[in-house]
Order: sequence, then C-alpha cells, then structure tokens
Amino acid sequence: MHDSLLAIQGKVVNAGDEEFEAYRSVWNKAADGTPHLIVVPVNEIDVSLAVLYAEKSGKTVCVRGGGHHFAGFAVQDDAVMIHMRGLNHIVVDEFNKTVKVGAGATIGELDRVTQSYGFAVPTGTSSGTGIAGLTLGGGFGHLRRQYGLTIDQLVSARLVLPSGEVIQVSENENTEIFWGIRGGGGNFGVVTEFEFRLHNVGPEVSVLDVFYPISQFRTVMTKLIEAPRTAPDVISFHLLVSPLPMNRNYTPTMQGQWVIRILGMANHNADEGMKLLEAFRTLAKPLLDESGIMPYNALQSRLDANFPDSVYYDGTSVFLETLTPDAIQLMESLLVDNPQPVSLQLWMLGGQMNRPAEDATAFPIRNADWAVFINAAGSDRDRLQQRAEWMRRAIQDIRDHSDSATRYANAIGVTETMDDSLPRDVYGVNYARLQTLKRRIDPRNTFRHNVNIRDGV
Repeated sequence: MHDSLLAIQGKVVNAGDEEFEAYRSVWNKAADGTPHLIVVPVNEIDVSLAVLYAEKSGKTVCVRGGGHHFAGFAVQDDAVMIHMRGLNHIVVDEFNKTVKVGAGATIGELDRVTQSYGFAVPTGTSSGTGIAGLTLGGGFGHLRRQYGLTIDQLVSARLVLPSGEVIQVSENENTEIFWGIRGGGGNFGVVTEFEFRLHNVGPEVSVLDVFYPISQFRTVMTKLIEAPRTAPDVISFHLLVSPLPMNRNYTPTMQGQWVIRILGMANHNADEGMKLLEAFRTLAKPLLDESGIMPYNALQSRLDANFPDSVYYDGTSVFLETLTPDAIQLMESLLVDNPQPVSLQLWMLGGQMNRPAEDATAFPIRNADWAVFINAAGSDRDRLQQRAEWMRRAIQDIRDHSDSATRYANAIGVTETMDDSLPRDVYGVNYARLQTLKRRIDPRNTFRHNVNIRDGV
C-alpha cells in the first residue's frame, strides 16, 4: 500500500471489503460508480493524504458529503472516493454569530444545532442534503430572498489542494479561490470546513403550505408573475407540481392526485407573517391548506418524504428572467402529457439573492425571477429513461422562453453531465475567469467529478 494510505488514521476501504458497498452507496440509485478505493477520514490530515495519493497515482478524486446530488458526483468509477460524513462537527460562535461546520454535515444536523441558539444558516430544503455540495453549487432554500444564497453567508473555508496542501480561503486570504468555490463546485479541491454567518430565525416561523388542483395551474401562476418583484423579502416559496404521495396524511381520494403545492415561509413576527402569506393561500379554491405557525426545523424536513432513498432519479433546470403568459401556457400543456412520477418545481427568486453583481461570486445567476426544476424518478433504469426523455424535451421547450440557457449546478442530472454546453450554461459570464483559476490550481483536473471546468469548452 502507498505510504500516503498507510499514514491515514481513518479507514481505507477497498473493493471486496465488507463495508465497500455501504460506503459507496448514495441517495440516487441511478448513480452506480465503483471507486478505485474509499477513504473515510477522521481528520483533515487524512483528507490531505487521500488527495496526495490520488495525485501521485494518477487517479481522480470524488467526494461524498451527503451523497444527495442528482448526478451522483460523489461516486465515480476508478476514482479515489473521500467519504466525508465523519467530519461533521458544528461549532457555534454565539458572540460573533458565526458557525464552523465540517464538510460532512447535513442540513438537518446544522439546523438542529443552530436552532438551539435561535439561529439559522440559509441552506436548502431537504434535511438529508450535505452542506458541502449545496454550498459549493450556490445553495438556496427558504431564506434565500431575505438573506441570499448559502454562498452569500460564507465567511471562510479550509481547502485541500491537489498537492495535498491545506489552505484557508476568505475575503482576505486566497481571495480568488474563495471567489471560485462560491458557485464553482468542487473544481479546486476538497473543502474540509466552512464558516458561515448566522441569522436570527425561529424557533417558530409562519409557514405557507397550500394545495391547489392542477386544473388551476394557469390561474395560480398568472397571479404570481409579479411576485418576485413585489413580495416582501421575508417571504419565500416554491411550487411543486406533482402527484400527492400515497401516505396517511392525505385522504384516499387525494392520494395520487396531481396538485400544485405552494410551500414556503415568512421569517417575521409569527402572526404578522401569517397575514403576509394570506394572499398566497387564496390564489384559487384550495384542495387543502396546511399553513400555520410551526418550528423552522419542521419546515426544513417537510419535503423529505417526497424524495426517498434507493430510487432512480434524474433532473434538470433552467432559470427564467421573467415568467410570461406564453411560458405558463407551455408548462400547462406539458403537464397534461406528464408521465408519472415526474415533478415540476418553480422557485420564486428575487430579493437579497439577486442583489449581488453577477461576478461577485462564481455563481452568476443574479437576475432571474424564477428557477424551474424538473425531476424524474423510477423504480428501475428503464422506467427512469422513459421519463427522463420527456423531462429533457420539456425543459428544452421551457428554455426557449428564457433569455439565457442558464442551469443550476445543484440540479444537474445524471444524463446532463455528458453535455458539452453544461459548464458554460452553469457558470455563464464567469466561465472564462473560472477556467483561468482551474488551470492554475488543478491543471491535471484531479477534481473533475462536478460541473467540470474545462479548457476549450
């Protein structure tokens, strides 16, 4: 065994070892790579040694945090997989309102700790998602319009470079790399720790959770066209158009029925927050309204059941600068021919996440009113393939209504990773600058299992 591997204090798991299958498994069953070996670090030095081994042996590196990306970047054939879940420390600095977070922590773990102090970091909306992948791709959730993206909260990070060197990045140290990791994915190294600003949130918040019949899609969406520009920043919500899950929370007649679900929150005085949300509860006659005051952490895990483990998934996305009546009509017609289970999500943007300049961070999408995500799922690869073909046709039709072809790094599906136009679509106006940084930091492209920054593309 290579000297670097012998010095690792954690585990080195090889194919054939009893634990190999468990460590290589990820949320999306369609991601089925077989790594060269898996390193399970117990400290930052282990991460450095694993990267050094990969560099010296000519291998690439893939990194598993939460293992929750649609594209399955965490598990890749013949790569050195670094399984970060053990590095999940969370340390709150109550005085400075910051928190240091190990790169293996999940959103749910972070929320549970920070909420015990009455704070939160603006993150995503699925408690099992890893903090690292979410942050490096941008990261938006229920607090995006009030406080911005997850990357907008980043104070500093610790990063292992291809050489194995560990550096600190911030607005004052290694500033270009700090710019690059805020939206540039894992292209420059392995982040071992993040430091975020904290905000006062909860412990209870005003929650919007209302269900409208699919027949009211055009009515509901038409009333929401101007919402990104007119709604107060404290309000964020997104629409999930899909069949209701077969679960005991819904009556038998509602289970499996296609609905428009609007889920979000107002981070405000609880009673005043519910008043602010009232207009969005009466866009049409609702089938069901579960809105109310609830713990922030309950909201953060409210969609977990919609994306169960061990299912085959694919996904895609596009940002819309404005939502037009023609785009609404197109989406309505697409939903008529929607093969189950495919879901359409529309996220209202605007507010604080759109105030930084498009080149302030590597994440370039700072002028869109809406993000559109389409997710396909299946119990096996054949069913997924059929639904994914519809998904790709649908998103292309929707892109024709966008002023740009921008896509979201955290919503890239398995099939999109082979698309040559993907990096430019994701990184937009910042791509050339990211290419220059990539050439300097990782010329061998050791860190390529991401929305990869490549020369000449």
